[in-house]
Parts: sequence; structure tokens; C-alpha cells
Amino acid sequence: MGTPTPEEGEPFAAAAGEAVQTAVMAYRLVMAVADAVRRQQQRQKGEEQLPPAEQAATEAATEVTKLLPPDIATAVMGQADWPQMAQQLVALRKAGVDLQKFLPQVGEIAVMVRDEVAQNAAPAAREGTGQWERLLRETLPAGPVREAILTSPTWPEMTQVMARLKERGVDVREVLAAAYQAVTDGFGSAMAEPKMSRDAKRSYGPLTTGLDLPLDLDLSDSKRALAQLAIAPEESDRYGRWVREALKDHPRAADQLLSHRQWPLLAARMAQMEKEKSRCAST
Repeated sequence: MGTPTPEEGEPFAAAAGEAVQTAVMAYRLVMAVADAVRRQQQRQKGEEQLPPAEQAATEAATEVTKLLPPDIATAVMGQADWPQMAQQLVALRKAGVDLQKFLPQVGEIAVMVRDEVAQNAAPAAREGTGQWERLLRETLPAGPVREAILTSPTWPEMTQVMARLKERGVDVREVLAAAYQAVTDGFGSAMAEPKMSRDAKRSYGPLTTGLDLPLDLDLSDSKRALAQLAIAPEESDRYGRWVREALKDHPRAADQLLSHRQWPLLAARMAQMEKEKSRCAST
């Protein structure tokens, strides 16, 4: 096979460049997941003082160059916000994450995405809002990592990255599952499962059979419980409308149900039923 002429080579270079930039998106997503976990763990202790961005960039450059594939390392460090990304790495190291183990795992995820994009030219359709919460519920086990992601201030940005990855033909579930493994490995013993809460113990029964209940379920805070169960606010609102419609002749009963302590569990059951109905319709 002859060497492509400049004109012939341009599409190849463009495709390779797009694949690497998509790999950088995957890198950002994994780092955002790790940072969400770090922030939640340090919420009680207060944020650590990080070094200036330029200093962090110098500190992190050696490890990124050594531990990530060359093309991805170059692309990551070439981003306009590399100094801030470096601060994120330094923060993870200070939180006890072993970067010598964590970064190669992130590199493997990025390479998987890079190669998948290079081989898959068909864009996937963008999913609507609320789809990503359901994808998390179906992909990651209930627990502190999933809750940290959903309650992170950067969750909206994460969904945008996931949407762009999907548009480029990337299997976002595979990326999330790999990110979960990398983060739990990186944080090690700090990610030990919490003790079973009183709400979790008391919730097992007919209503929750088959549901993915977090061990630290907290029904005293409806908003947090919905996040723990990976129910998006818009999903909860939609299920609430269904309840009001079903009980339109009994508005007081509907109000009592929607304000009940166990409403998040009922919403989770409705989400599961909706998912099963959708699966049956597609077969």
C-alpha cells in the first residue's frame, strides 16, 4: 500500500485527531467521577488547599507523561484548562489515590474510547435529559460512588460529555463501568461499603424486591434518597403527575402519598416498571 498523498492523508489525520480528542473527553469524564468522590469524602473535613495551577501543572506533567499513552498525554496537557486539570490530579493524590495505579487505568479507558471512535463512524442519537440517571442506575451499583456522581456540582457537565461520547459511537456504559472500577481501586479502603442504615434495613420487603437499594439509604431527606436511587428530579415529577392523574378524585390522598417518607422507593419501583415496559416494547 502506498503512502497517502497529503490530500488523501488529511481525512486520516482528521479522524485520528477526532478519536484522540474524544479520548480526552473520556479522560475528563473519569476524572470528574473521581473528583466527585473526593469532594464528597472531604465534605466533612473541608477542602484541602491546592497548589497554584501552574505549580500543579508542573507537578502533574511528569506523571501524566509517564503513565498515559503519548498521544493522549499530549492532548490532555495541550488543553486550555490543563493547569486546572493538573490541580484535580494533585487533589486526588492528596486524597490518597495512588496515581501510579489510577492513571494507567484511566489511560486504558481513553485508549478504548480512542480506538472505538476510530472504528465507528456512525453517530449515536443524543439521549434526552433523565436518560443518564437511568443509565447510571443500570450500570453502577447503589452506593457512595453513584450518589457522589449524581450530587456533584459538575454532574450537568458530565452528562454533556457522555452525550458527546455517545454521538461518536462510544459505549458510555462500558466507560462508566471502567471508571467505577478505576475510582474504587484508586480510593481503596476509603471506598469501603457503609454500614446498613436503619432505613435500608426497614425498607426490604414487597415494595423493594428487585430494587438496587443503597446500604446507606436515607429516607429522611427525599432529595438525597432520590439521588441515591438514581431518580432524576424530572422523573420524580413525572411519576408524581401520574399519581395525581390516577388519584384525581382524591387529591388529598395524592398529596399524602407524594409527601410520604417512602415516596422515593415508590418512584424507584415506577422507574423499574417503566424500564421493563420499554424493554418489552423493543423486543
